[in-house]
Amino acid sequence: MSDLGRVLRLDARRTALLVAVPLLAGIGVVTVWLSLVPGVAYWDNSVVALVDSVRTLGPVAAGIAAWAAVRERRLDYLRDLTARSPATGVLLDLLLLSAAALAAYAAVTGVVVAATVVRHNAGDAHPLGIAAGALALVLHVVAGYLAGRAAPHRATPAAVVAATALWALLRGPGTSWWSLLPPAALGHVELFTGLRTGVQADQALWAAGLAAALILGYVMWLTRRWPLAVPLVLALALAVTATVRLQATDGRAVADDPVALACREWPLRTCVHPSLRSALPTLIAATTPWPRG
Repeated sequence: MSDLGRVLRLDARRTALLVAVPLLAGIGVVTVWLSLVPGVAYWDNSVVALVDSVRTLGPVAAGIAAWAAVRERRLDYLRDLTARSPATGVLLDLLLLSAAALAAYAAVTGVVVAATVVRHNAGDAHPLGIAAGALALVLHVVAGYLAGRAAPHRATPAAVVAATALWALLRGPGTSWWSLLPPAALGHVELFTGLRTGVQADQALWAAGLAAALILGYVMWLTRRWPLAVPLVLALALAVTATVRLQATDGRAVADDPVALACREWPLRTCVHPSLRSALPTLIAATTPWPRG
């Protein structure tokens, strides 16, 4: 019973990682606020801002996950004292770390949604874009944690942060289809264009498939349960399919998107893009030749 109690206390102590939530949320809010276009509340650009936040949040979350893996790997001998599967602790760690990262991402998403709604938003919100960002963040957590398990050294978290940061920084917006792989490098969406929903769906599938493949592959190696090879192959097939579809886009994440203009009929018919409707009174006042007395 004393050995089991030590293991339970070890599992409970991992909740200290929840302090990462405010850190990740703070970094994400700053990044997303800098990415929003001042004075324009366009849902597509809000999604782009969220994606940009993942390009910063991802390396930090991966580094925290790697640090947790290195820290917990030294105490694996305590878990071996119980009859639990050796994969149980790993899966619990990944669940906690992913939940912490997603909680921070939810806070950042709330800031973006509030800022867009308050400023007379235009366009349509894209849940697929938000989901793609969340899954990309989970992928960073999984990759960072498994890297820490595979190489439990003090330098591993820093190496993970450097590698994931380079993956994000070396891919510029619109350079090639590689820039669309999560976390995608997207530029600001111009007026009368919009994000392609198919691209966002493929990004979500790519991140989900690769994260699932990494987890299944590690658990299969750890437990020697070879039937897990079937879902592993399916997850890899999902990631490969999404990769092929993203490659076919030639790096184009936006397409023409005709929208209904925001207009005022009097004294002159004046129309603007709906994201700029708040500027209509100023525009009308500047262009209407009012008589001077």
